[in-house]
Amino acid sequence: MNDRLHEAFAQEMDAGDPLAELRQEFLIPAINEQEAIYFCGHSLGLQPKRAELYVQIELRDWAKLGVEAHFRGSHP
Repeated sequence: MNDRLHEAFAQEMDAGDPLAELRQEFLIPAINEQEAIYFCGHSLGLQPKRAELYVQIELRDWAKLGVEAHFRGSHP
């Protein structure tokens, strides 16, 4: 059997992944109280933990500035 099909190989690759720390930036749903394995390619993907904050900022700017938020908001 190919060595790349073994769990030890996957764990070794995970340990050397330079992007592994980014996992903590996302909300991972739970199914039956266990983290879900997320393979849905036709979606927005996992929700970034900062998404709610960014949406709230945009909504605040829109409420205060209306259409001018496009030009003078936090993220014009």
